[in-house]
Amino acid sequence: MTSPLRRATLAAIAVFASTSALSVGCANMNTARPLDPGDHALGATFGGPTVLVGVPVPLPNLILGGRSGLVTLADRNLEIDYGLNATALAFGITQAHVGASYALLHQSGALPALTATNRLYVATNPLSLDGRVEGSLAFWGADQIELTASWAAGPHMVWLSLAQYFDLLAPDLILTPALGYAIDLGGPGGFGLQFESRWYGVTSIPEVEAVRWWPTNGDGPGSLGFSIGVSYAL
Repeated sequence: MTSPLRRATLAAIAVFASTSALSVGCANMNTARPLDPGDHALGATFGGPTVLVGVPVPLPNLILGGRSGLVTLADRNLEIDYGLNATALAFGITQAHVGASYALLHQSGALPALTATNRLYVATNPLSLDGRVEGSLAFWGADQIELTASWAAGPHMVWLSLAQYFDLLAPDLILTPALGYAIDLGGPGGFGLQFESRWYGVTSIPEVEAVRWWPTNGDGPGSLGFSIGVSYAL
């Protein structure tokens, strides 16, 4: 009998091979608070949109990434982030991203900090073309624009965000709200954990017929996703 994780992995292949809006449904390191210039962080996140494989199972996207503080402009930090989808790579698809985040507002009491992020995703499949599989070389890209409000107290931080994903070949309205929580376990130079839930593509109905998205069973908009991440500040 095929295990739920195995079926979810097969579903992930179907998603990576498609041009669905939810192909960018991977979880990244949160950028709610851009790093100070010269600071860096490395991390890994695991999870993504949830599919029905007998039971609801988040797609097993493993994203390896990093963040680097660049400069301070008008007393607000600007950082870049970057990453590679290790799960997609295992199936012969190279999917990577690079982005930039800028702190628009600092937190003031109950008023949250506000950060804007722009992230570009690119994917191609040269590693799957080994002469044994029919197909052709393909490229795909998407742009993510996100606005994040965050509240921090001590080592704890909670954020709400709203993202819009643009498939560069077929742009459409694909809004994705998110709720997240992070805790710094070791202080400066230590480890951190993050947990996040996203409703991927809340304004669109997925076009991938090979998988059934949860909880809408493919008949409604988007998919609810979950992820967990760990990071280390350098």
